[in-house]
Amino acid sequence: MIALILSIPFYITSVYARIDSISARGSDGVDGYAKQNDYINVNVRVSIPDDTITTNHLFVGSDLQFNKCTPSINNGSDCTLRIPANGTEFFDPVSTPYTISLFKDDGALDDSRAGNFTIDNKAPQVYLSIPQTKFTSQQNVVVKYEATDYACDDPSCSGKCVGIKEIEFFTLDGAFKQKISELSGCSSKSSITIDSNIFNDGSNSVFAKAVDKFNQVSQEASVTFEIDNVGPSILANTFAIISKGISISTFSSAKIPVEVVVNISAKDLNLNGVTADLSALNPLIKNAKASCVSGQQNMNACRWFIELNPGTGGLKHMVINATDLSNNRQSITVSKLLSLEEKGPVLESLYTNTEYQEQLLAKSTGNTLTAVFDEST
Repeated sequence: MIALILSIPFYITSVYARIDSISARGSDGVDGYAKQNDYINVNVRVSIPDDTITTNHLFVGSDLQFNKCTPSINNGSDCTLRIPANGTEFFDPVSTPYTISLFKDDGALDDSRAGNFTIDNKAPQVYLSIPQTKFTSQQNVVVKYEATDYACDDPSCSGKCVGIKEIEFFTLDGAFKQKISELSGCSSKSSITIDSNIFNDGSNSVFAKAVDKFNQVSQEASVTFEIDNVGPSILANTFAIISKGISISTFSSAKIPVEVVVNISAKDLNLNGVTADLSALNPLIKNAKASCVSGQQNMNACRWFIELNPGTGGLKHMVINATDLSNNRQSITVSKLLSLEEKGPVLESLYTNTEYQEQLLAKSTGNTLTAVFDEST
């Protein structure tokens, strides 16, 4: 790596001083790692009874002397070495072992500690995938992710990295943003769920980027999927009650067979998924399945065959439900005013086409007789 790294065999002779801890950090303070253009702070804590350690006792390897040693609590010394002494240096992107050596006054090795230091110059990578290509308004969008961090391309960096800091997910229109942080290690693999209702109907994309602890940012990853969140449109103005081909708004005390009809606009209507609560028209019909037929321009004609028996007149409320093949749902309430009509037809006049002196005349044959009735239905 640097002039920093020299290795010597690890051994301990008679101990009158010992190395308690070592660390080597770049400017970001991550132990064992630095950026490619950075400096390195090496810190060592030494314990020695009734004495102090000076810089001529402590080396990286056997000849790179520490800059400074100061007394610490518990009969010890804290020693530091900065590489380079000022500014920064451009280091090779490799991972290298190093040894801290503590020597006695006579030059004999008293203690040593080994460590490893890595120059991390690579950004993480992130990949996205989806378990299905189409989602509906009744489903959450599931996006799987896998982020991996790398220190460098050199074989010595295998399995080493500064670590993933966070993964950011977003849409280009800003409708969705989510950040996963407090990650650790060189890889993270899981999934996120997103409410499908934040997306537009049709094609949509989610993007992601991973950031490591040196704020090195990956290239953006993306995944594209379809959203079907437009449900059937039940056309309330087409609702009618039909008797013998005529739309009616009255009823009698006698139960009569009628057709209840409504049109539904949907490109993929579930023809078996249209139901209605028609108990306002007949108390026995609360969850009736419609008979639907598809027509042109995504129009579907649905009908129910029932006996009209509302009991009393007034404003009647019917609930109609429809689903499409993507399980999108719509439910509306349709209201219709019905009045009781108990009178039969009333003959108002009867006449022929021939009249003389205000008298109706008839021929022996070939007469046309006209009857005029008063009847609301």
